[in-house]
Amino acid sequence: MGILLIAGMVFTVWDYRDWKWEETRKYGHGYEDQLAPAVALTRTYQNDLVRVRLKYPEEWEINEISNSALTFEEMVKEGGRVVVAQWPGKMTLSIEKTTRGLPDIADEEVRLLNKAGVNLSKEREYISTQETNMTVLTWEKPNAVRQQEVIQRGLAEKKGRLAVAEAKVSQADWLKWGKTFWEIYRSIIIF
Repeated sequence: MGILLIAGMVFTVWDYRDWKWEETRKYGHGYEDQLAPAVALTRTYQNDLVRVRLKYPEEWEINEISNSALTFEEMVKEGGRVVVAQWPGKMTLSIEKTTRGLPDIADEEVRLLNKAGVNLSKEREYISTQETNMTVLTWEKPNAVRQQEVIQRGLAEKKGRLAVAEAKVSQADWLKWGKTFWEIYRSIIIF
């Protein structure tokens, strides 16, 4: 009887350790850990007019929106953002002329989002590379068919130009493309 009692206690302690490890190993990580690995960025988009370059996946189709008859100053004379490229269903790249620094621009973006009733779903994130610094804002909202949509806006400023890469995908697609968007942001160069 004593041997059964000791064997039962050993099994209980061993089972508890396994259970505790399974329950706590991903504590505090959230759904971001479920993201698929980044897809290789094998294609390059470069716009010499607005002087921006980035890499993107081979399977993405691009719609380039450019008017080579205009100068950068003529394109952005309205003072707003000009969309220069789109990857339908995934991302847009916009450019804008600015005299403000990146922290002020990011603060203004957050203020405008809050004014529109949108709250960031996580803290601001930052990317620093040799070529540029970027602030990344992420929020979620329901789309037209009442599915949750993840929107992420990467802001990079250099030489009086603000490049805005905005990803907008369903939450299911976010799990597939989230890390790829991050690598695209890291590849942005304003020259």
